[in-house]
Amino acid sequence: MYPPDAWASDIAVSAALALFAAYLEFQPPFERNLVSETLHRVSFPHTGEQTFPTWTLPFLGVFIPLGIIFVASLAKSGYDRTRKGRETKRAVVGLLLAVTLGFAVTNALKNSVGAFRPDFKNRCWPGEAVVRWDFPGVPRCSADHDPRLVSEGRKSFPSGHASIAFSGLSFAAAVVAKRLGIGGQDVKQTRNKRNKTKIHNNAAWHLVATVSPLALAAWVSVSRVTDYMHHVEDVGGGAVIGIVSAVAAWVAKNPFREEEGGDDVAKKTVAKKPARVNKHTPTAAATRPRRRRGSDSTEDHAPAGTRR
Repeated sequence: MYPPDAWASDIAVSAALALFAAYLEFQPPFERNLVSETLHRVSFPHTGEQTFPTWTLPFLGVFIPLGIIFVASLAKSGYDRTRKGRETKRAVVGLLLAVTLGFAVTNALKNSVGAFRPDFKNRCWPGEAVVRWDFPGVPRCSADHDPRLVSEGRKSFPSGHASIAFSGLSFAAAVVAKRLGIGGQDVKQTRNKRNKTKIHNNAAWHLVATVSPLALAAWVSVSRVTDYMHHVEDVGGGAVIGIVSAVAAWVAKNPFREEEGGDDVAKKTVAKKPARVNKHTPTAAATRPRRRRGSDSTEDHAPAGTRR
């Protein structure tokens, strides 16, 4: 038996994580020293153009995965609507938990590590400005630099785009896989006229539908490298955080737990019918020897000549 769902507390935890992540978004990062020998790693051009701008993050992490979850809920016809509604509701709450958890962990690491973005040099010394240092490892940015851009240039690890995209889209992909029975969960067996068993495996489009959200998350991650916004290790770390957050939220909420042995299993248990009694079959009462009136067992077994 599973405990009842605590919808209010789940929403409250997700909201608290989102507020904490938003608070960290406006905090200054750790200012680590910039070694001059590694300056070439942060000397890529700063164009300001992004394949997936920041305003697309709510769509990548929340709205698109929500649409995928609702569409996937229509996958099975003839399914118990009440149970399907509870599963979809748990999936939505799990999605919010996965995204907000990954968002909070990512921003906490961004501010703690203070890693330089690939275009940090052109943020600190825009144009043809001469590279200057206050002290060894402490850059002195040019007078016309944008302090906000320089501060954001110290938040390279891990990638927030990769983390949010993988947390939401990985969770949505897991929902699709469960609905469509990917992994041999819904392999059906039928018999034809010759009484031969035929196995119906998952269709190819089931696999495509499951992998598509992950492909979108991978596209987002690769674009962060090609846009010179992150290093490869940044998007790799963000992807790991997103996937781990999705797995943790899935284990915590377990949207399809009733299908895996929850309360509905007890409801589906069919009571055994009592065995039918054949009227032509002698019962125990019918086969029991009859006693004569006025006699008992002692008289029947008494020696001859002793009866009264």
